[in-house]
Amino acid sequence: MCNKRPTVLRGVCLFSMLATASIGCMPAPEGGSAAGDAGASGGAGGPGTGGAGTGGIAGSVGGGLGGAAIDAGVSSAASACVESPPPLRPTGVIVEFPIEIALGGKTLVFGEPNALAAGGTLTPQDMRFYLSQAALLRGDGTSVPVDIVTQAGTPEPYGIHFFNGDDVASHTMRVLAPAGNYTAVTFLWGLTLACNQGDASQLHAPLSDTSQMTWPHLFGGYLFFKYGASIMQGLSDAGAPSAPQAAIPSLIHMGGSLTMNVAPAIQVNGMLTVLAGGSVVKIIRVVLDEVFKGAAMNVDLMDFVVPPGGGDEITLGERLRRSTSGLKIFVFGS
Repeated sequence: MCNKRPTVLRGVCLFSMLATASIGCMPAPEGGSAAGDAGASGGAGGPGTGGAGTGGIAGSVGGGLGGAAIDAGVSSAASACVESPPPLRPTGVIVEFPIEIALGGKTLVFGEPNALAAGGTLTPQDMRFYLSQAALLRGDGTSVPVDIVTQAGTPEPYGIHFFNGDDVASHTMRVLAPAGNYTAVTFLWGLTLACNQGDASQLHAPLSDTSQMTWPHLFGGYLFFKYGASIMQGLSDAGAPSAPQAAIPSLIHMGGSLTMNVAPAIQVNGMLTVLAGGSVVKIIRVVLDEVFKGAAMNVDLMDFVVPPGGGDEITLGERLRRSTSGLKIFVFGS
């Protein structure tokens, strides 16, 4: 039964403005499933997998990554949204992950027209997303939680990384890791439940209103991924938009839930050697082709209600969120 004050973002309770009687309450959907192919991203949690089967923290740490053991305690951000989280370890090696956005096999240039394979152009106007709860996987499947840190090696505010296409300084995520050999990096594509429930007016960057990631449509919470672009269509011989371009959306808003962890758990596979006293740089590419594929995926949305004032960008975002387990959105670059 719905409460009078709606508390679900992805599962929305709607009410009569006259009688304040419940009109309908749809359950919030759960997250993705098993991790993806080698070198690919995948939801690591979800119905039937992970400790809680919600595709969130309980699904991404512990059982959700195929039963990976935990080598150290998870960040305090998992259970509370702390602006200055205590570090998991006092020392370590800073591993840098420069983030590149790719489309059609080429790195996307922000603010400029990028040629599309079928003709026409795509000009990125907005690209923002959160990454949190990072960990490295050892060859035996052991998960080693790591702090997401600044260039100086101190934990990022709230233990999260905020990518903003307009801010070059945000185009590298860093973690503080112990020396060793690893086979993958994992993280949430979004926020933990605790941070998603935060009040943006009371929090600091990157969870303040200046992030432009608060839900513009509903009661609270944040967008996990926000994309906007201007698309100049290419034309076929018949004068109609070419089929590949017709499938490219101009807006995608992917969000979460105010009652459960549903941020997609991502696993990027690839060898990573961290040497004591050394430096490590490993490019992570975000493949927009896969993002667009996920946004167009034919998934069951019977339990999903578009918030009042929302548009197709929200439906596209929910299709994307539910499809991440089968897509190669995050991959290691060369």
